[in-house]
Amino acid sequence: MHRFFLSTFTFLIFTIIILPSLIVRGLDMSAPAQSPLEEEAVGTIIKVFQVETGELVEMHLEDYIVGVVAAEMPAEFAEEALKAQAVAARTFVMRRLKVYGGQGCEAHPGADICTDPSHCQGWLSAEEQQQKWGLVNYPRLRDKLAGAVDLTAGLVITHGGELIDAPYHSTCGGHTEDAVQVWGQEIPYLVGVPCPYDFASPRYQEEVSYPLTEVAARLGTPVALPAAGGIGSGLDMAILEKSGTGRIIELEAGGKQFTGLEARERLGLKSTNFQWRLEGENLVFKTIGYGHGVGLCQYGANGMAQEGHTFREILQYYYTGVDIENLYE
Repeated sequence: MHRFFLSTFTFLIFTIIILPSLIVRGLDMSAPAQSPLEEEAVGTIIKVFQVETGELVEMHLEDYIVGVVAAEMPAEFAEEALKAQAVAARTFVMRRLKVYGGQGCEAHPGADICTDPSHCQGWLSAEEQQQKWGLVNYPRLRDKLAGAVDLTAGLVITHGGELIDAPYHSTCGGHTEDAVQVWGQEIPYLVGVPCPYDFASPRYQEEVSYPLTEVAARLGTPVALPAAGGIGSGLDMAILEKSGTGRIIELEAGGKQFTGLEARERLGLKSTNFQWRLEGENLVFKTIGYGHGVGLCQYGANGMAQEGHTFREILQYYYTGVDIENLYE
């Protein structure tokens, strides 16, 4: 009888107390609880206008950042470079949220941001990531990018306690540019710095050739073609002003004046750091770097990461005098 009661008591203890505890632990192991920071990050919803589909979509902030990093930086880059990109991209969008005093996406009312990289930031859906990387590489690269975003969740860049405007570009070509030279406004944290880290970029130096007639058409200027078989410039072009980093600020062509940005856009060049030469009836343009050159140099960030620099060091190098803060603290 004593054994019967002992066995019954043991069974009840196991059934009522121990078994439920094991079940709960098992559930916890399969789905670990989120930290307060992760819960806060996941709870931040932003409105994204998808230019490709014309739809306004709500999504979680950190999920959005994964898509931005996938679009804006090569996934094979070093982890610290990817983390730096994630923080810059998060700062870029958070500064535009109305709750932080931003204006949202001016091109698309009702949206916080859009997926047009020429206006806001690029962004790739899971399907687009699969197409970009292939089905075999997709799981590995997606996990890599998601890990970089997760390890920096909630981190943003500030200056004087305020979120900064965090521009970035592919390749600066040896030196980043002052914001005042590109956008006409002095910004203390967007000051050019030497960049000996981006030489490995495939866009460090490029050449493109156009017939003189096409150059004139793109610039909207008259052109006189050289005589048949002859050589000589049929389009007068001259640099009026350059920045200290070699980028063209003002250019004259065919009697008209253009800013370096205008000339770059019209001619479809990678950078405002360019020069040209005449070859027969063609103008050959040689460009240094890719992008506006302000803020974070992405290939430079990867070069710094490969030399052992952390994402914080990378960001504080390209954005002068800034702090890295937790958005949710």
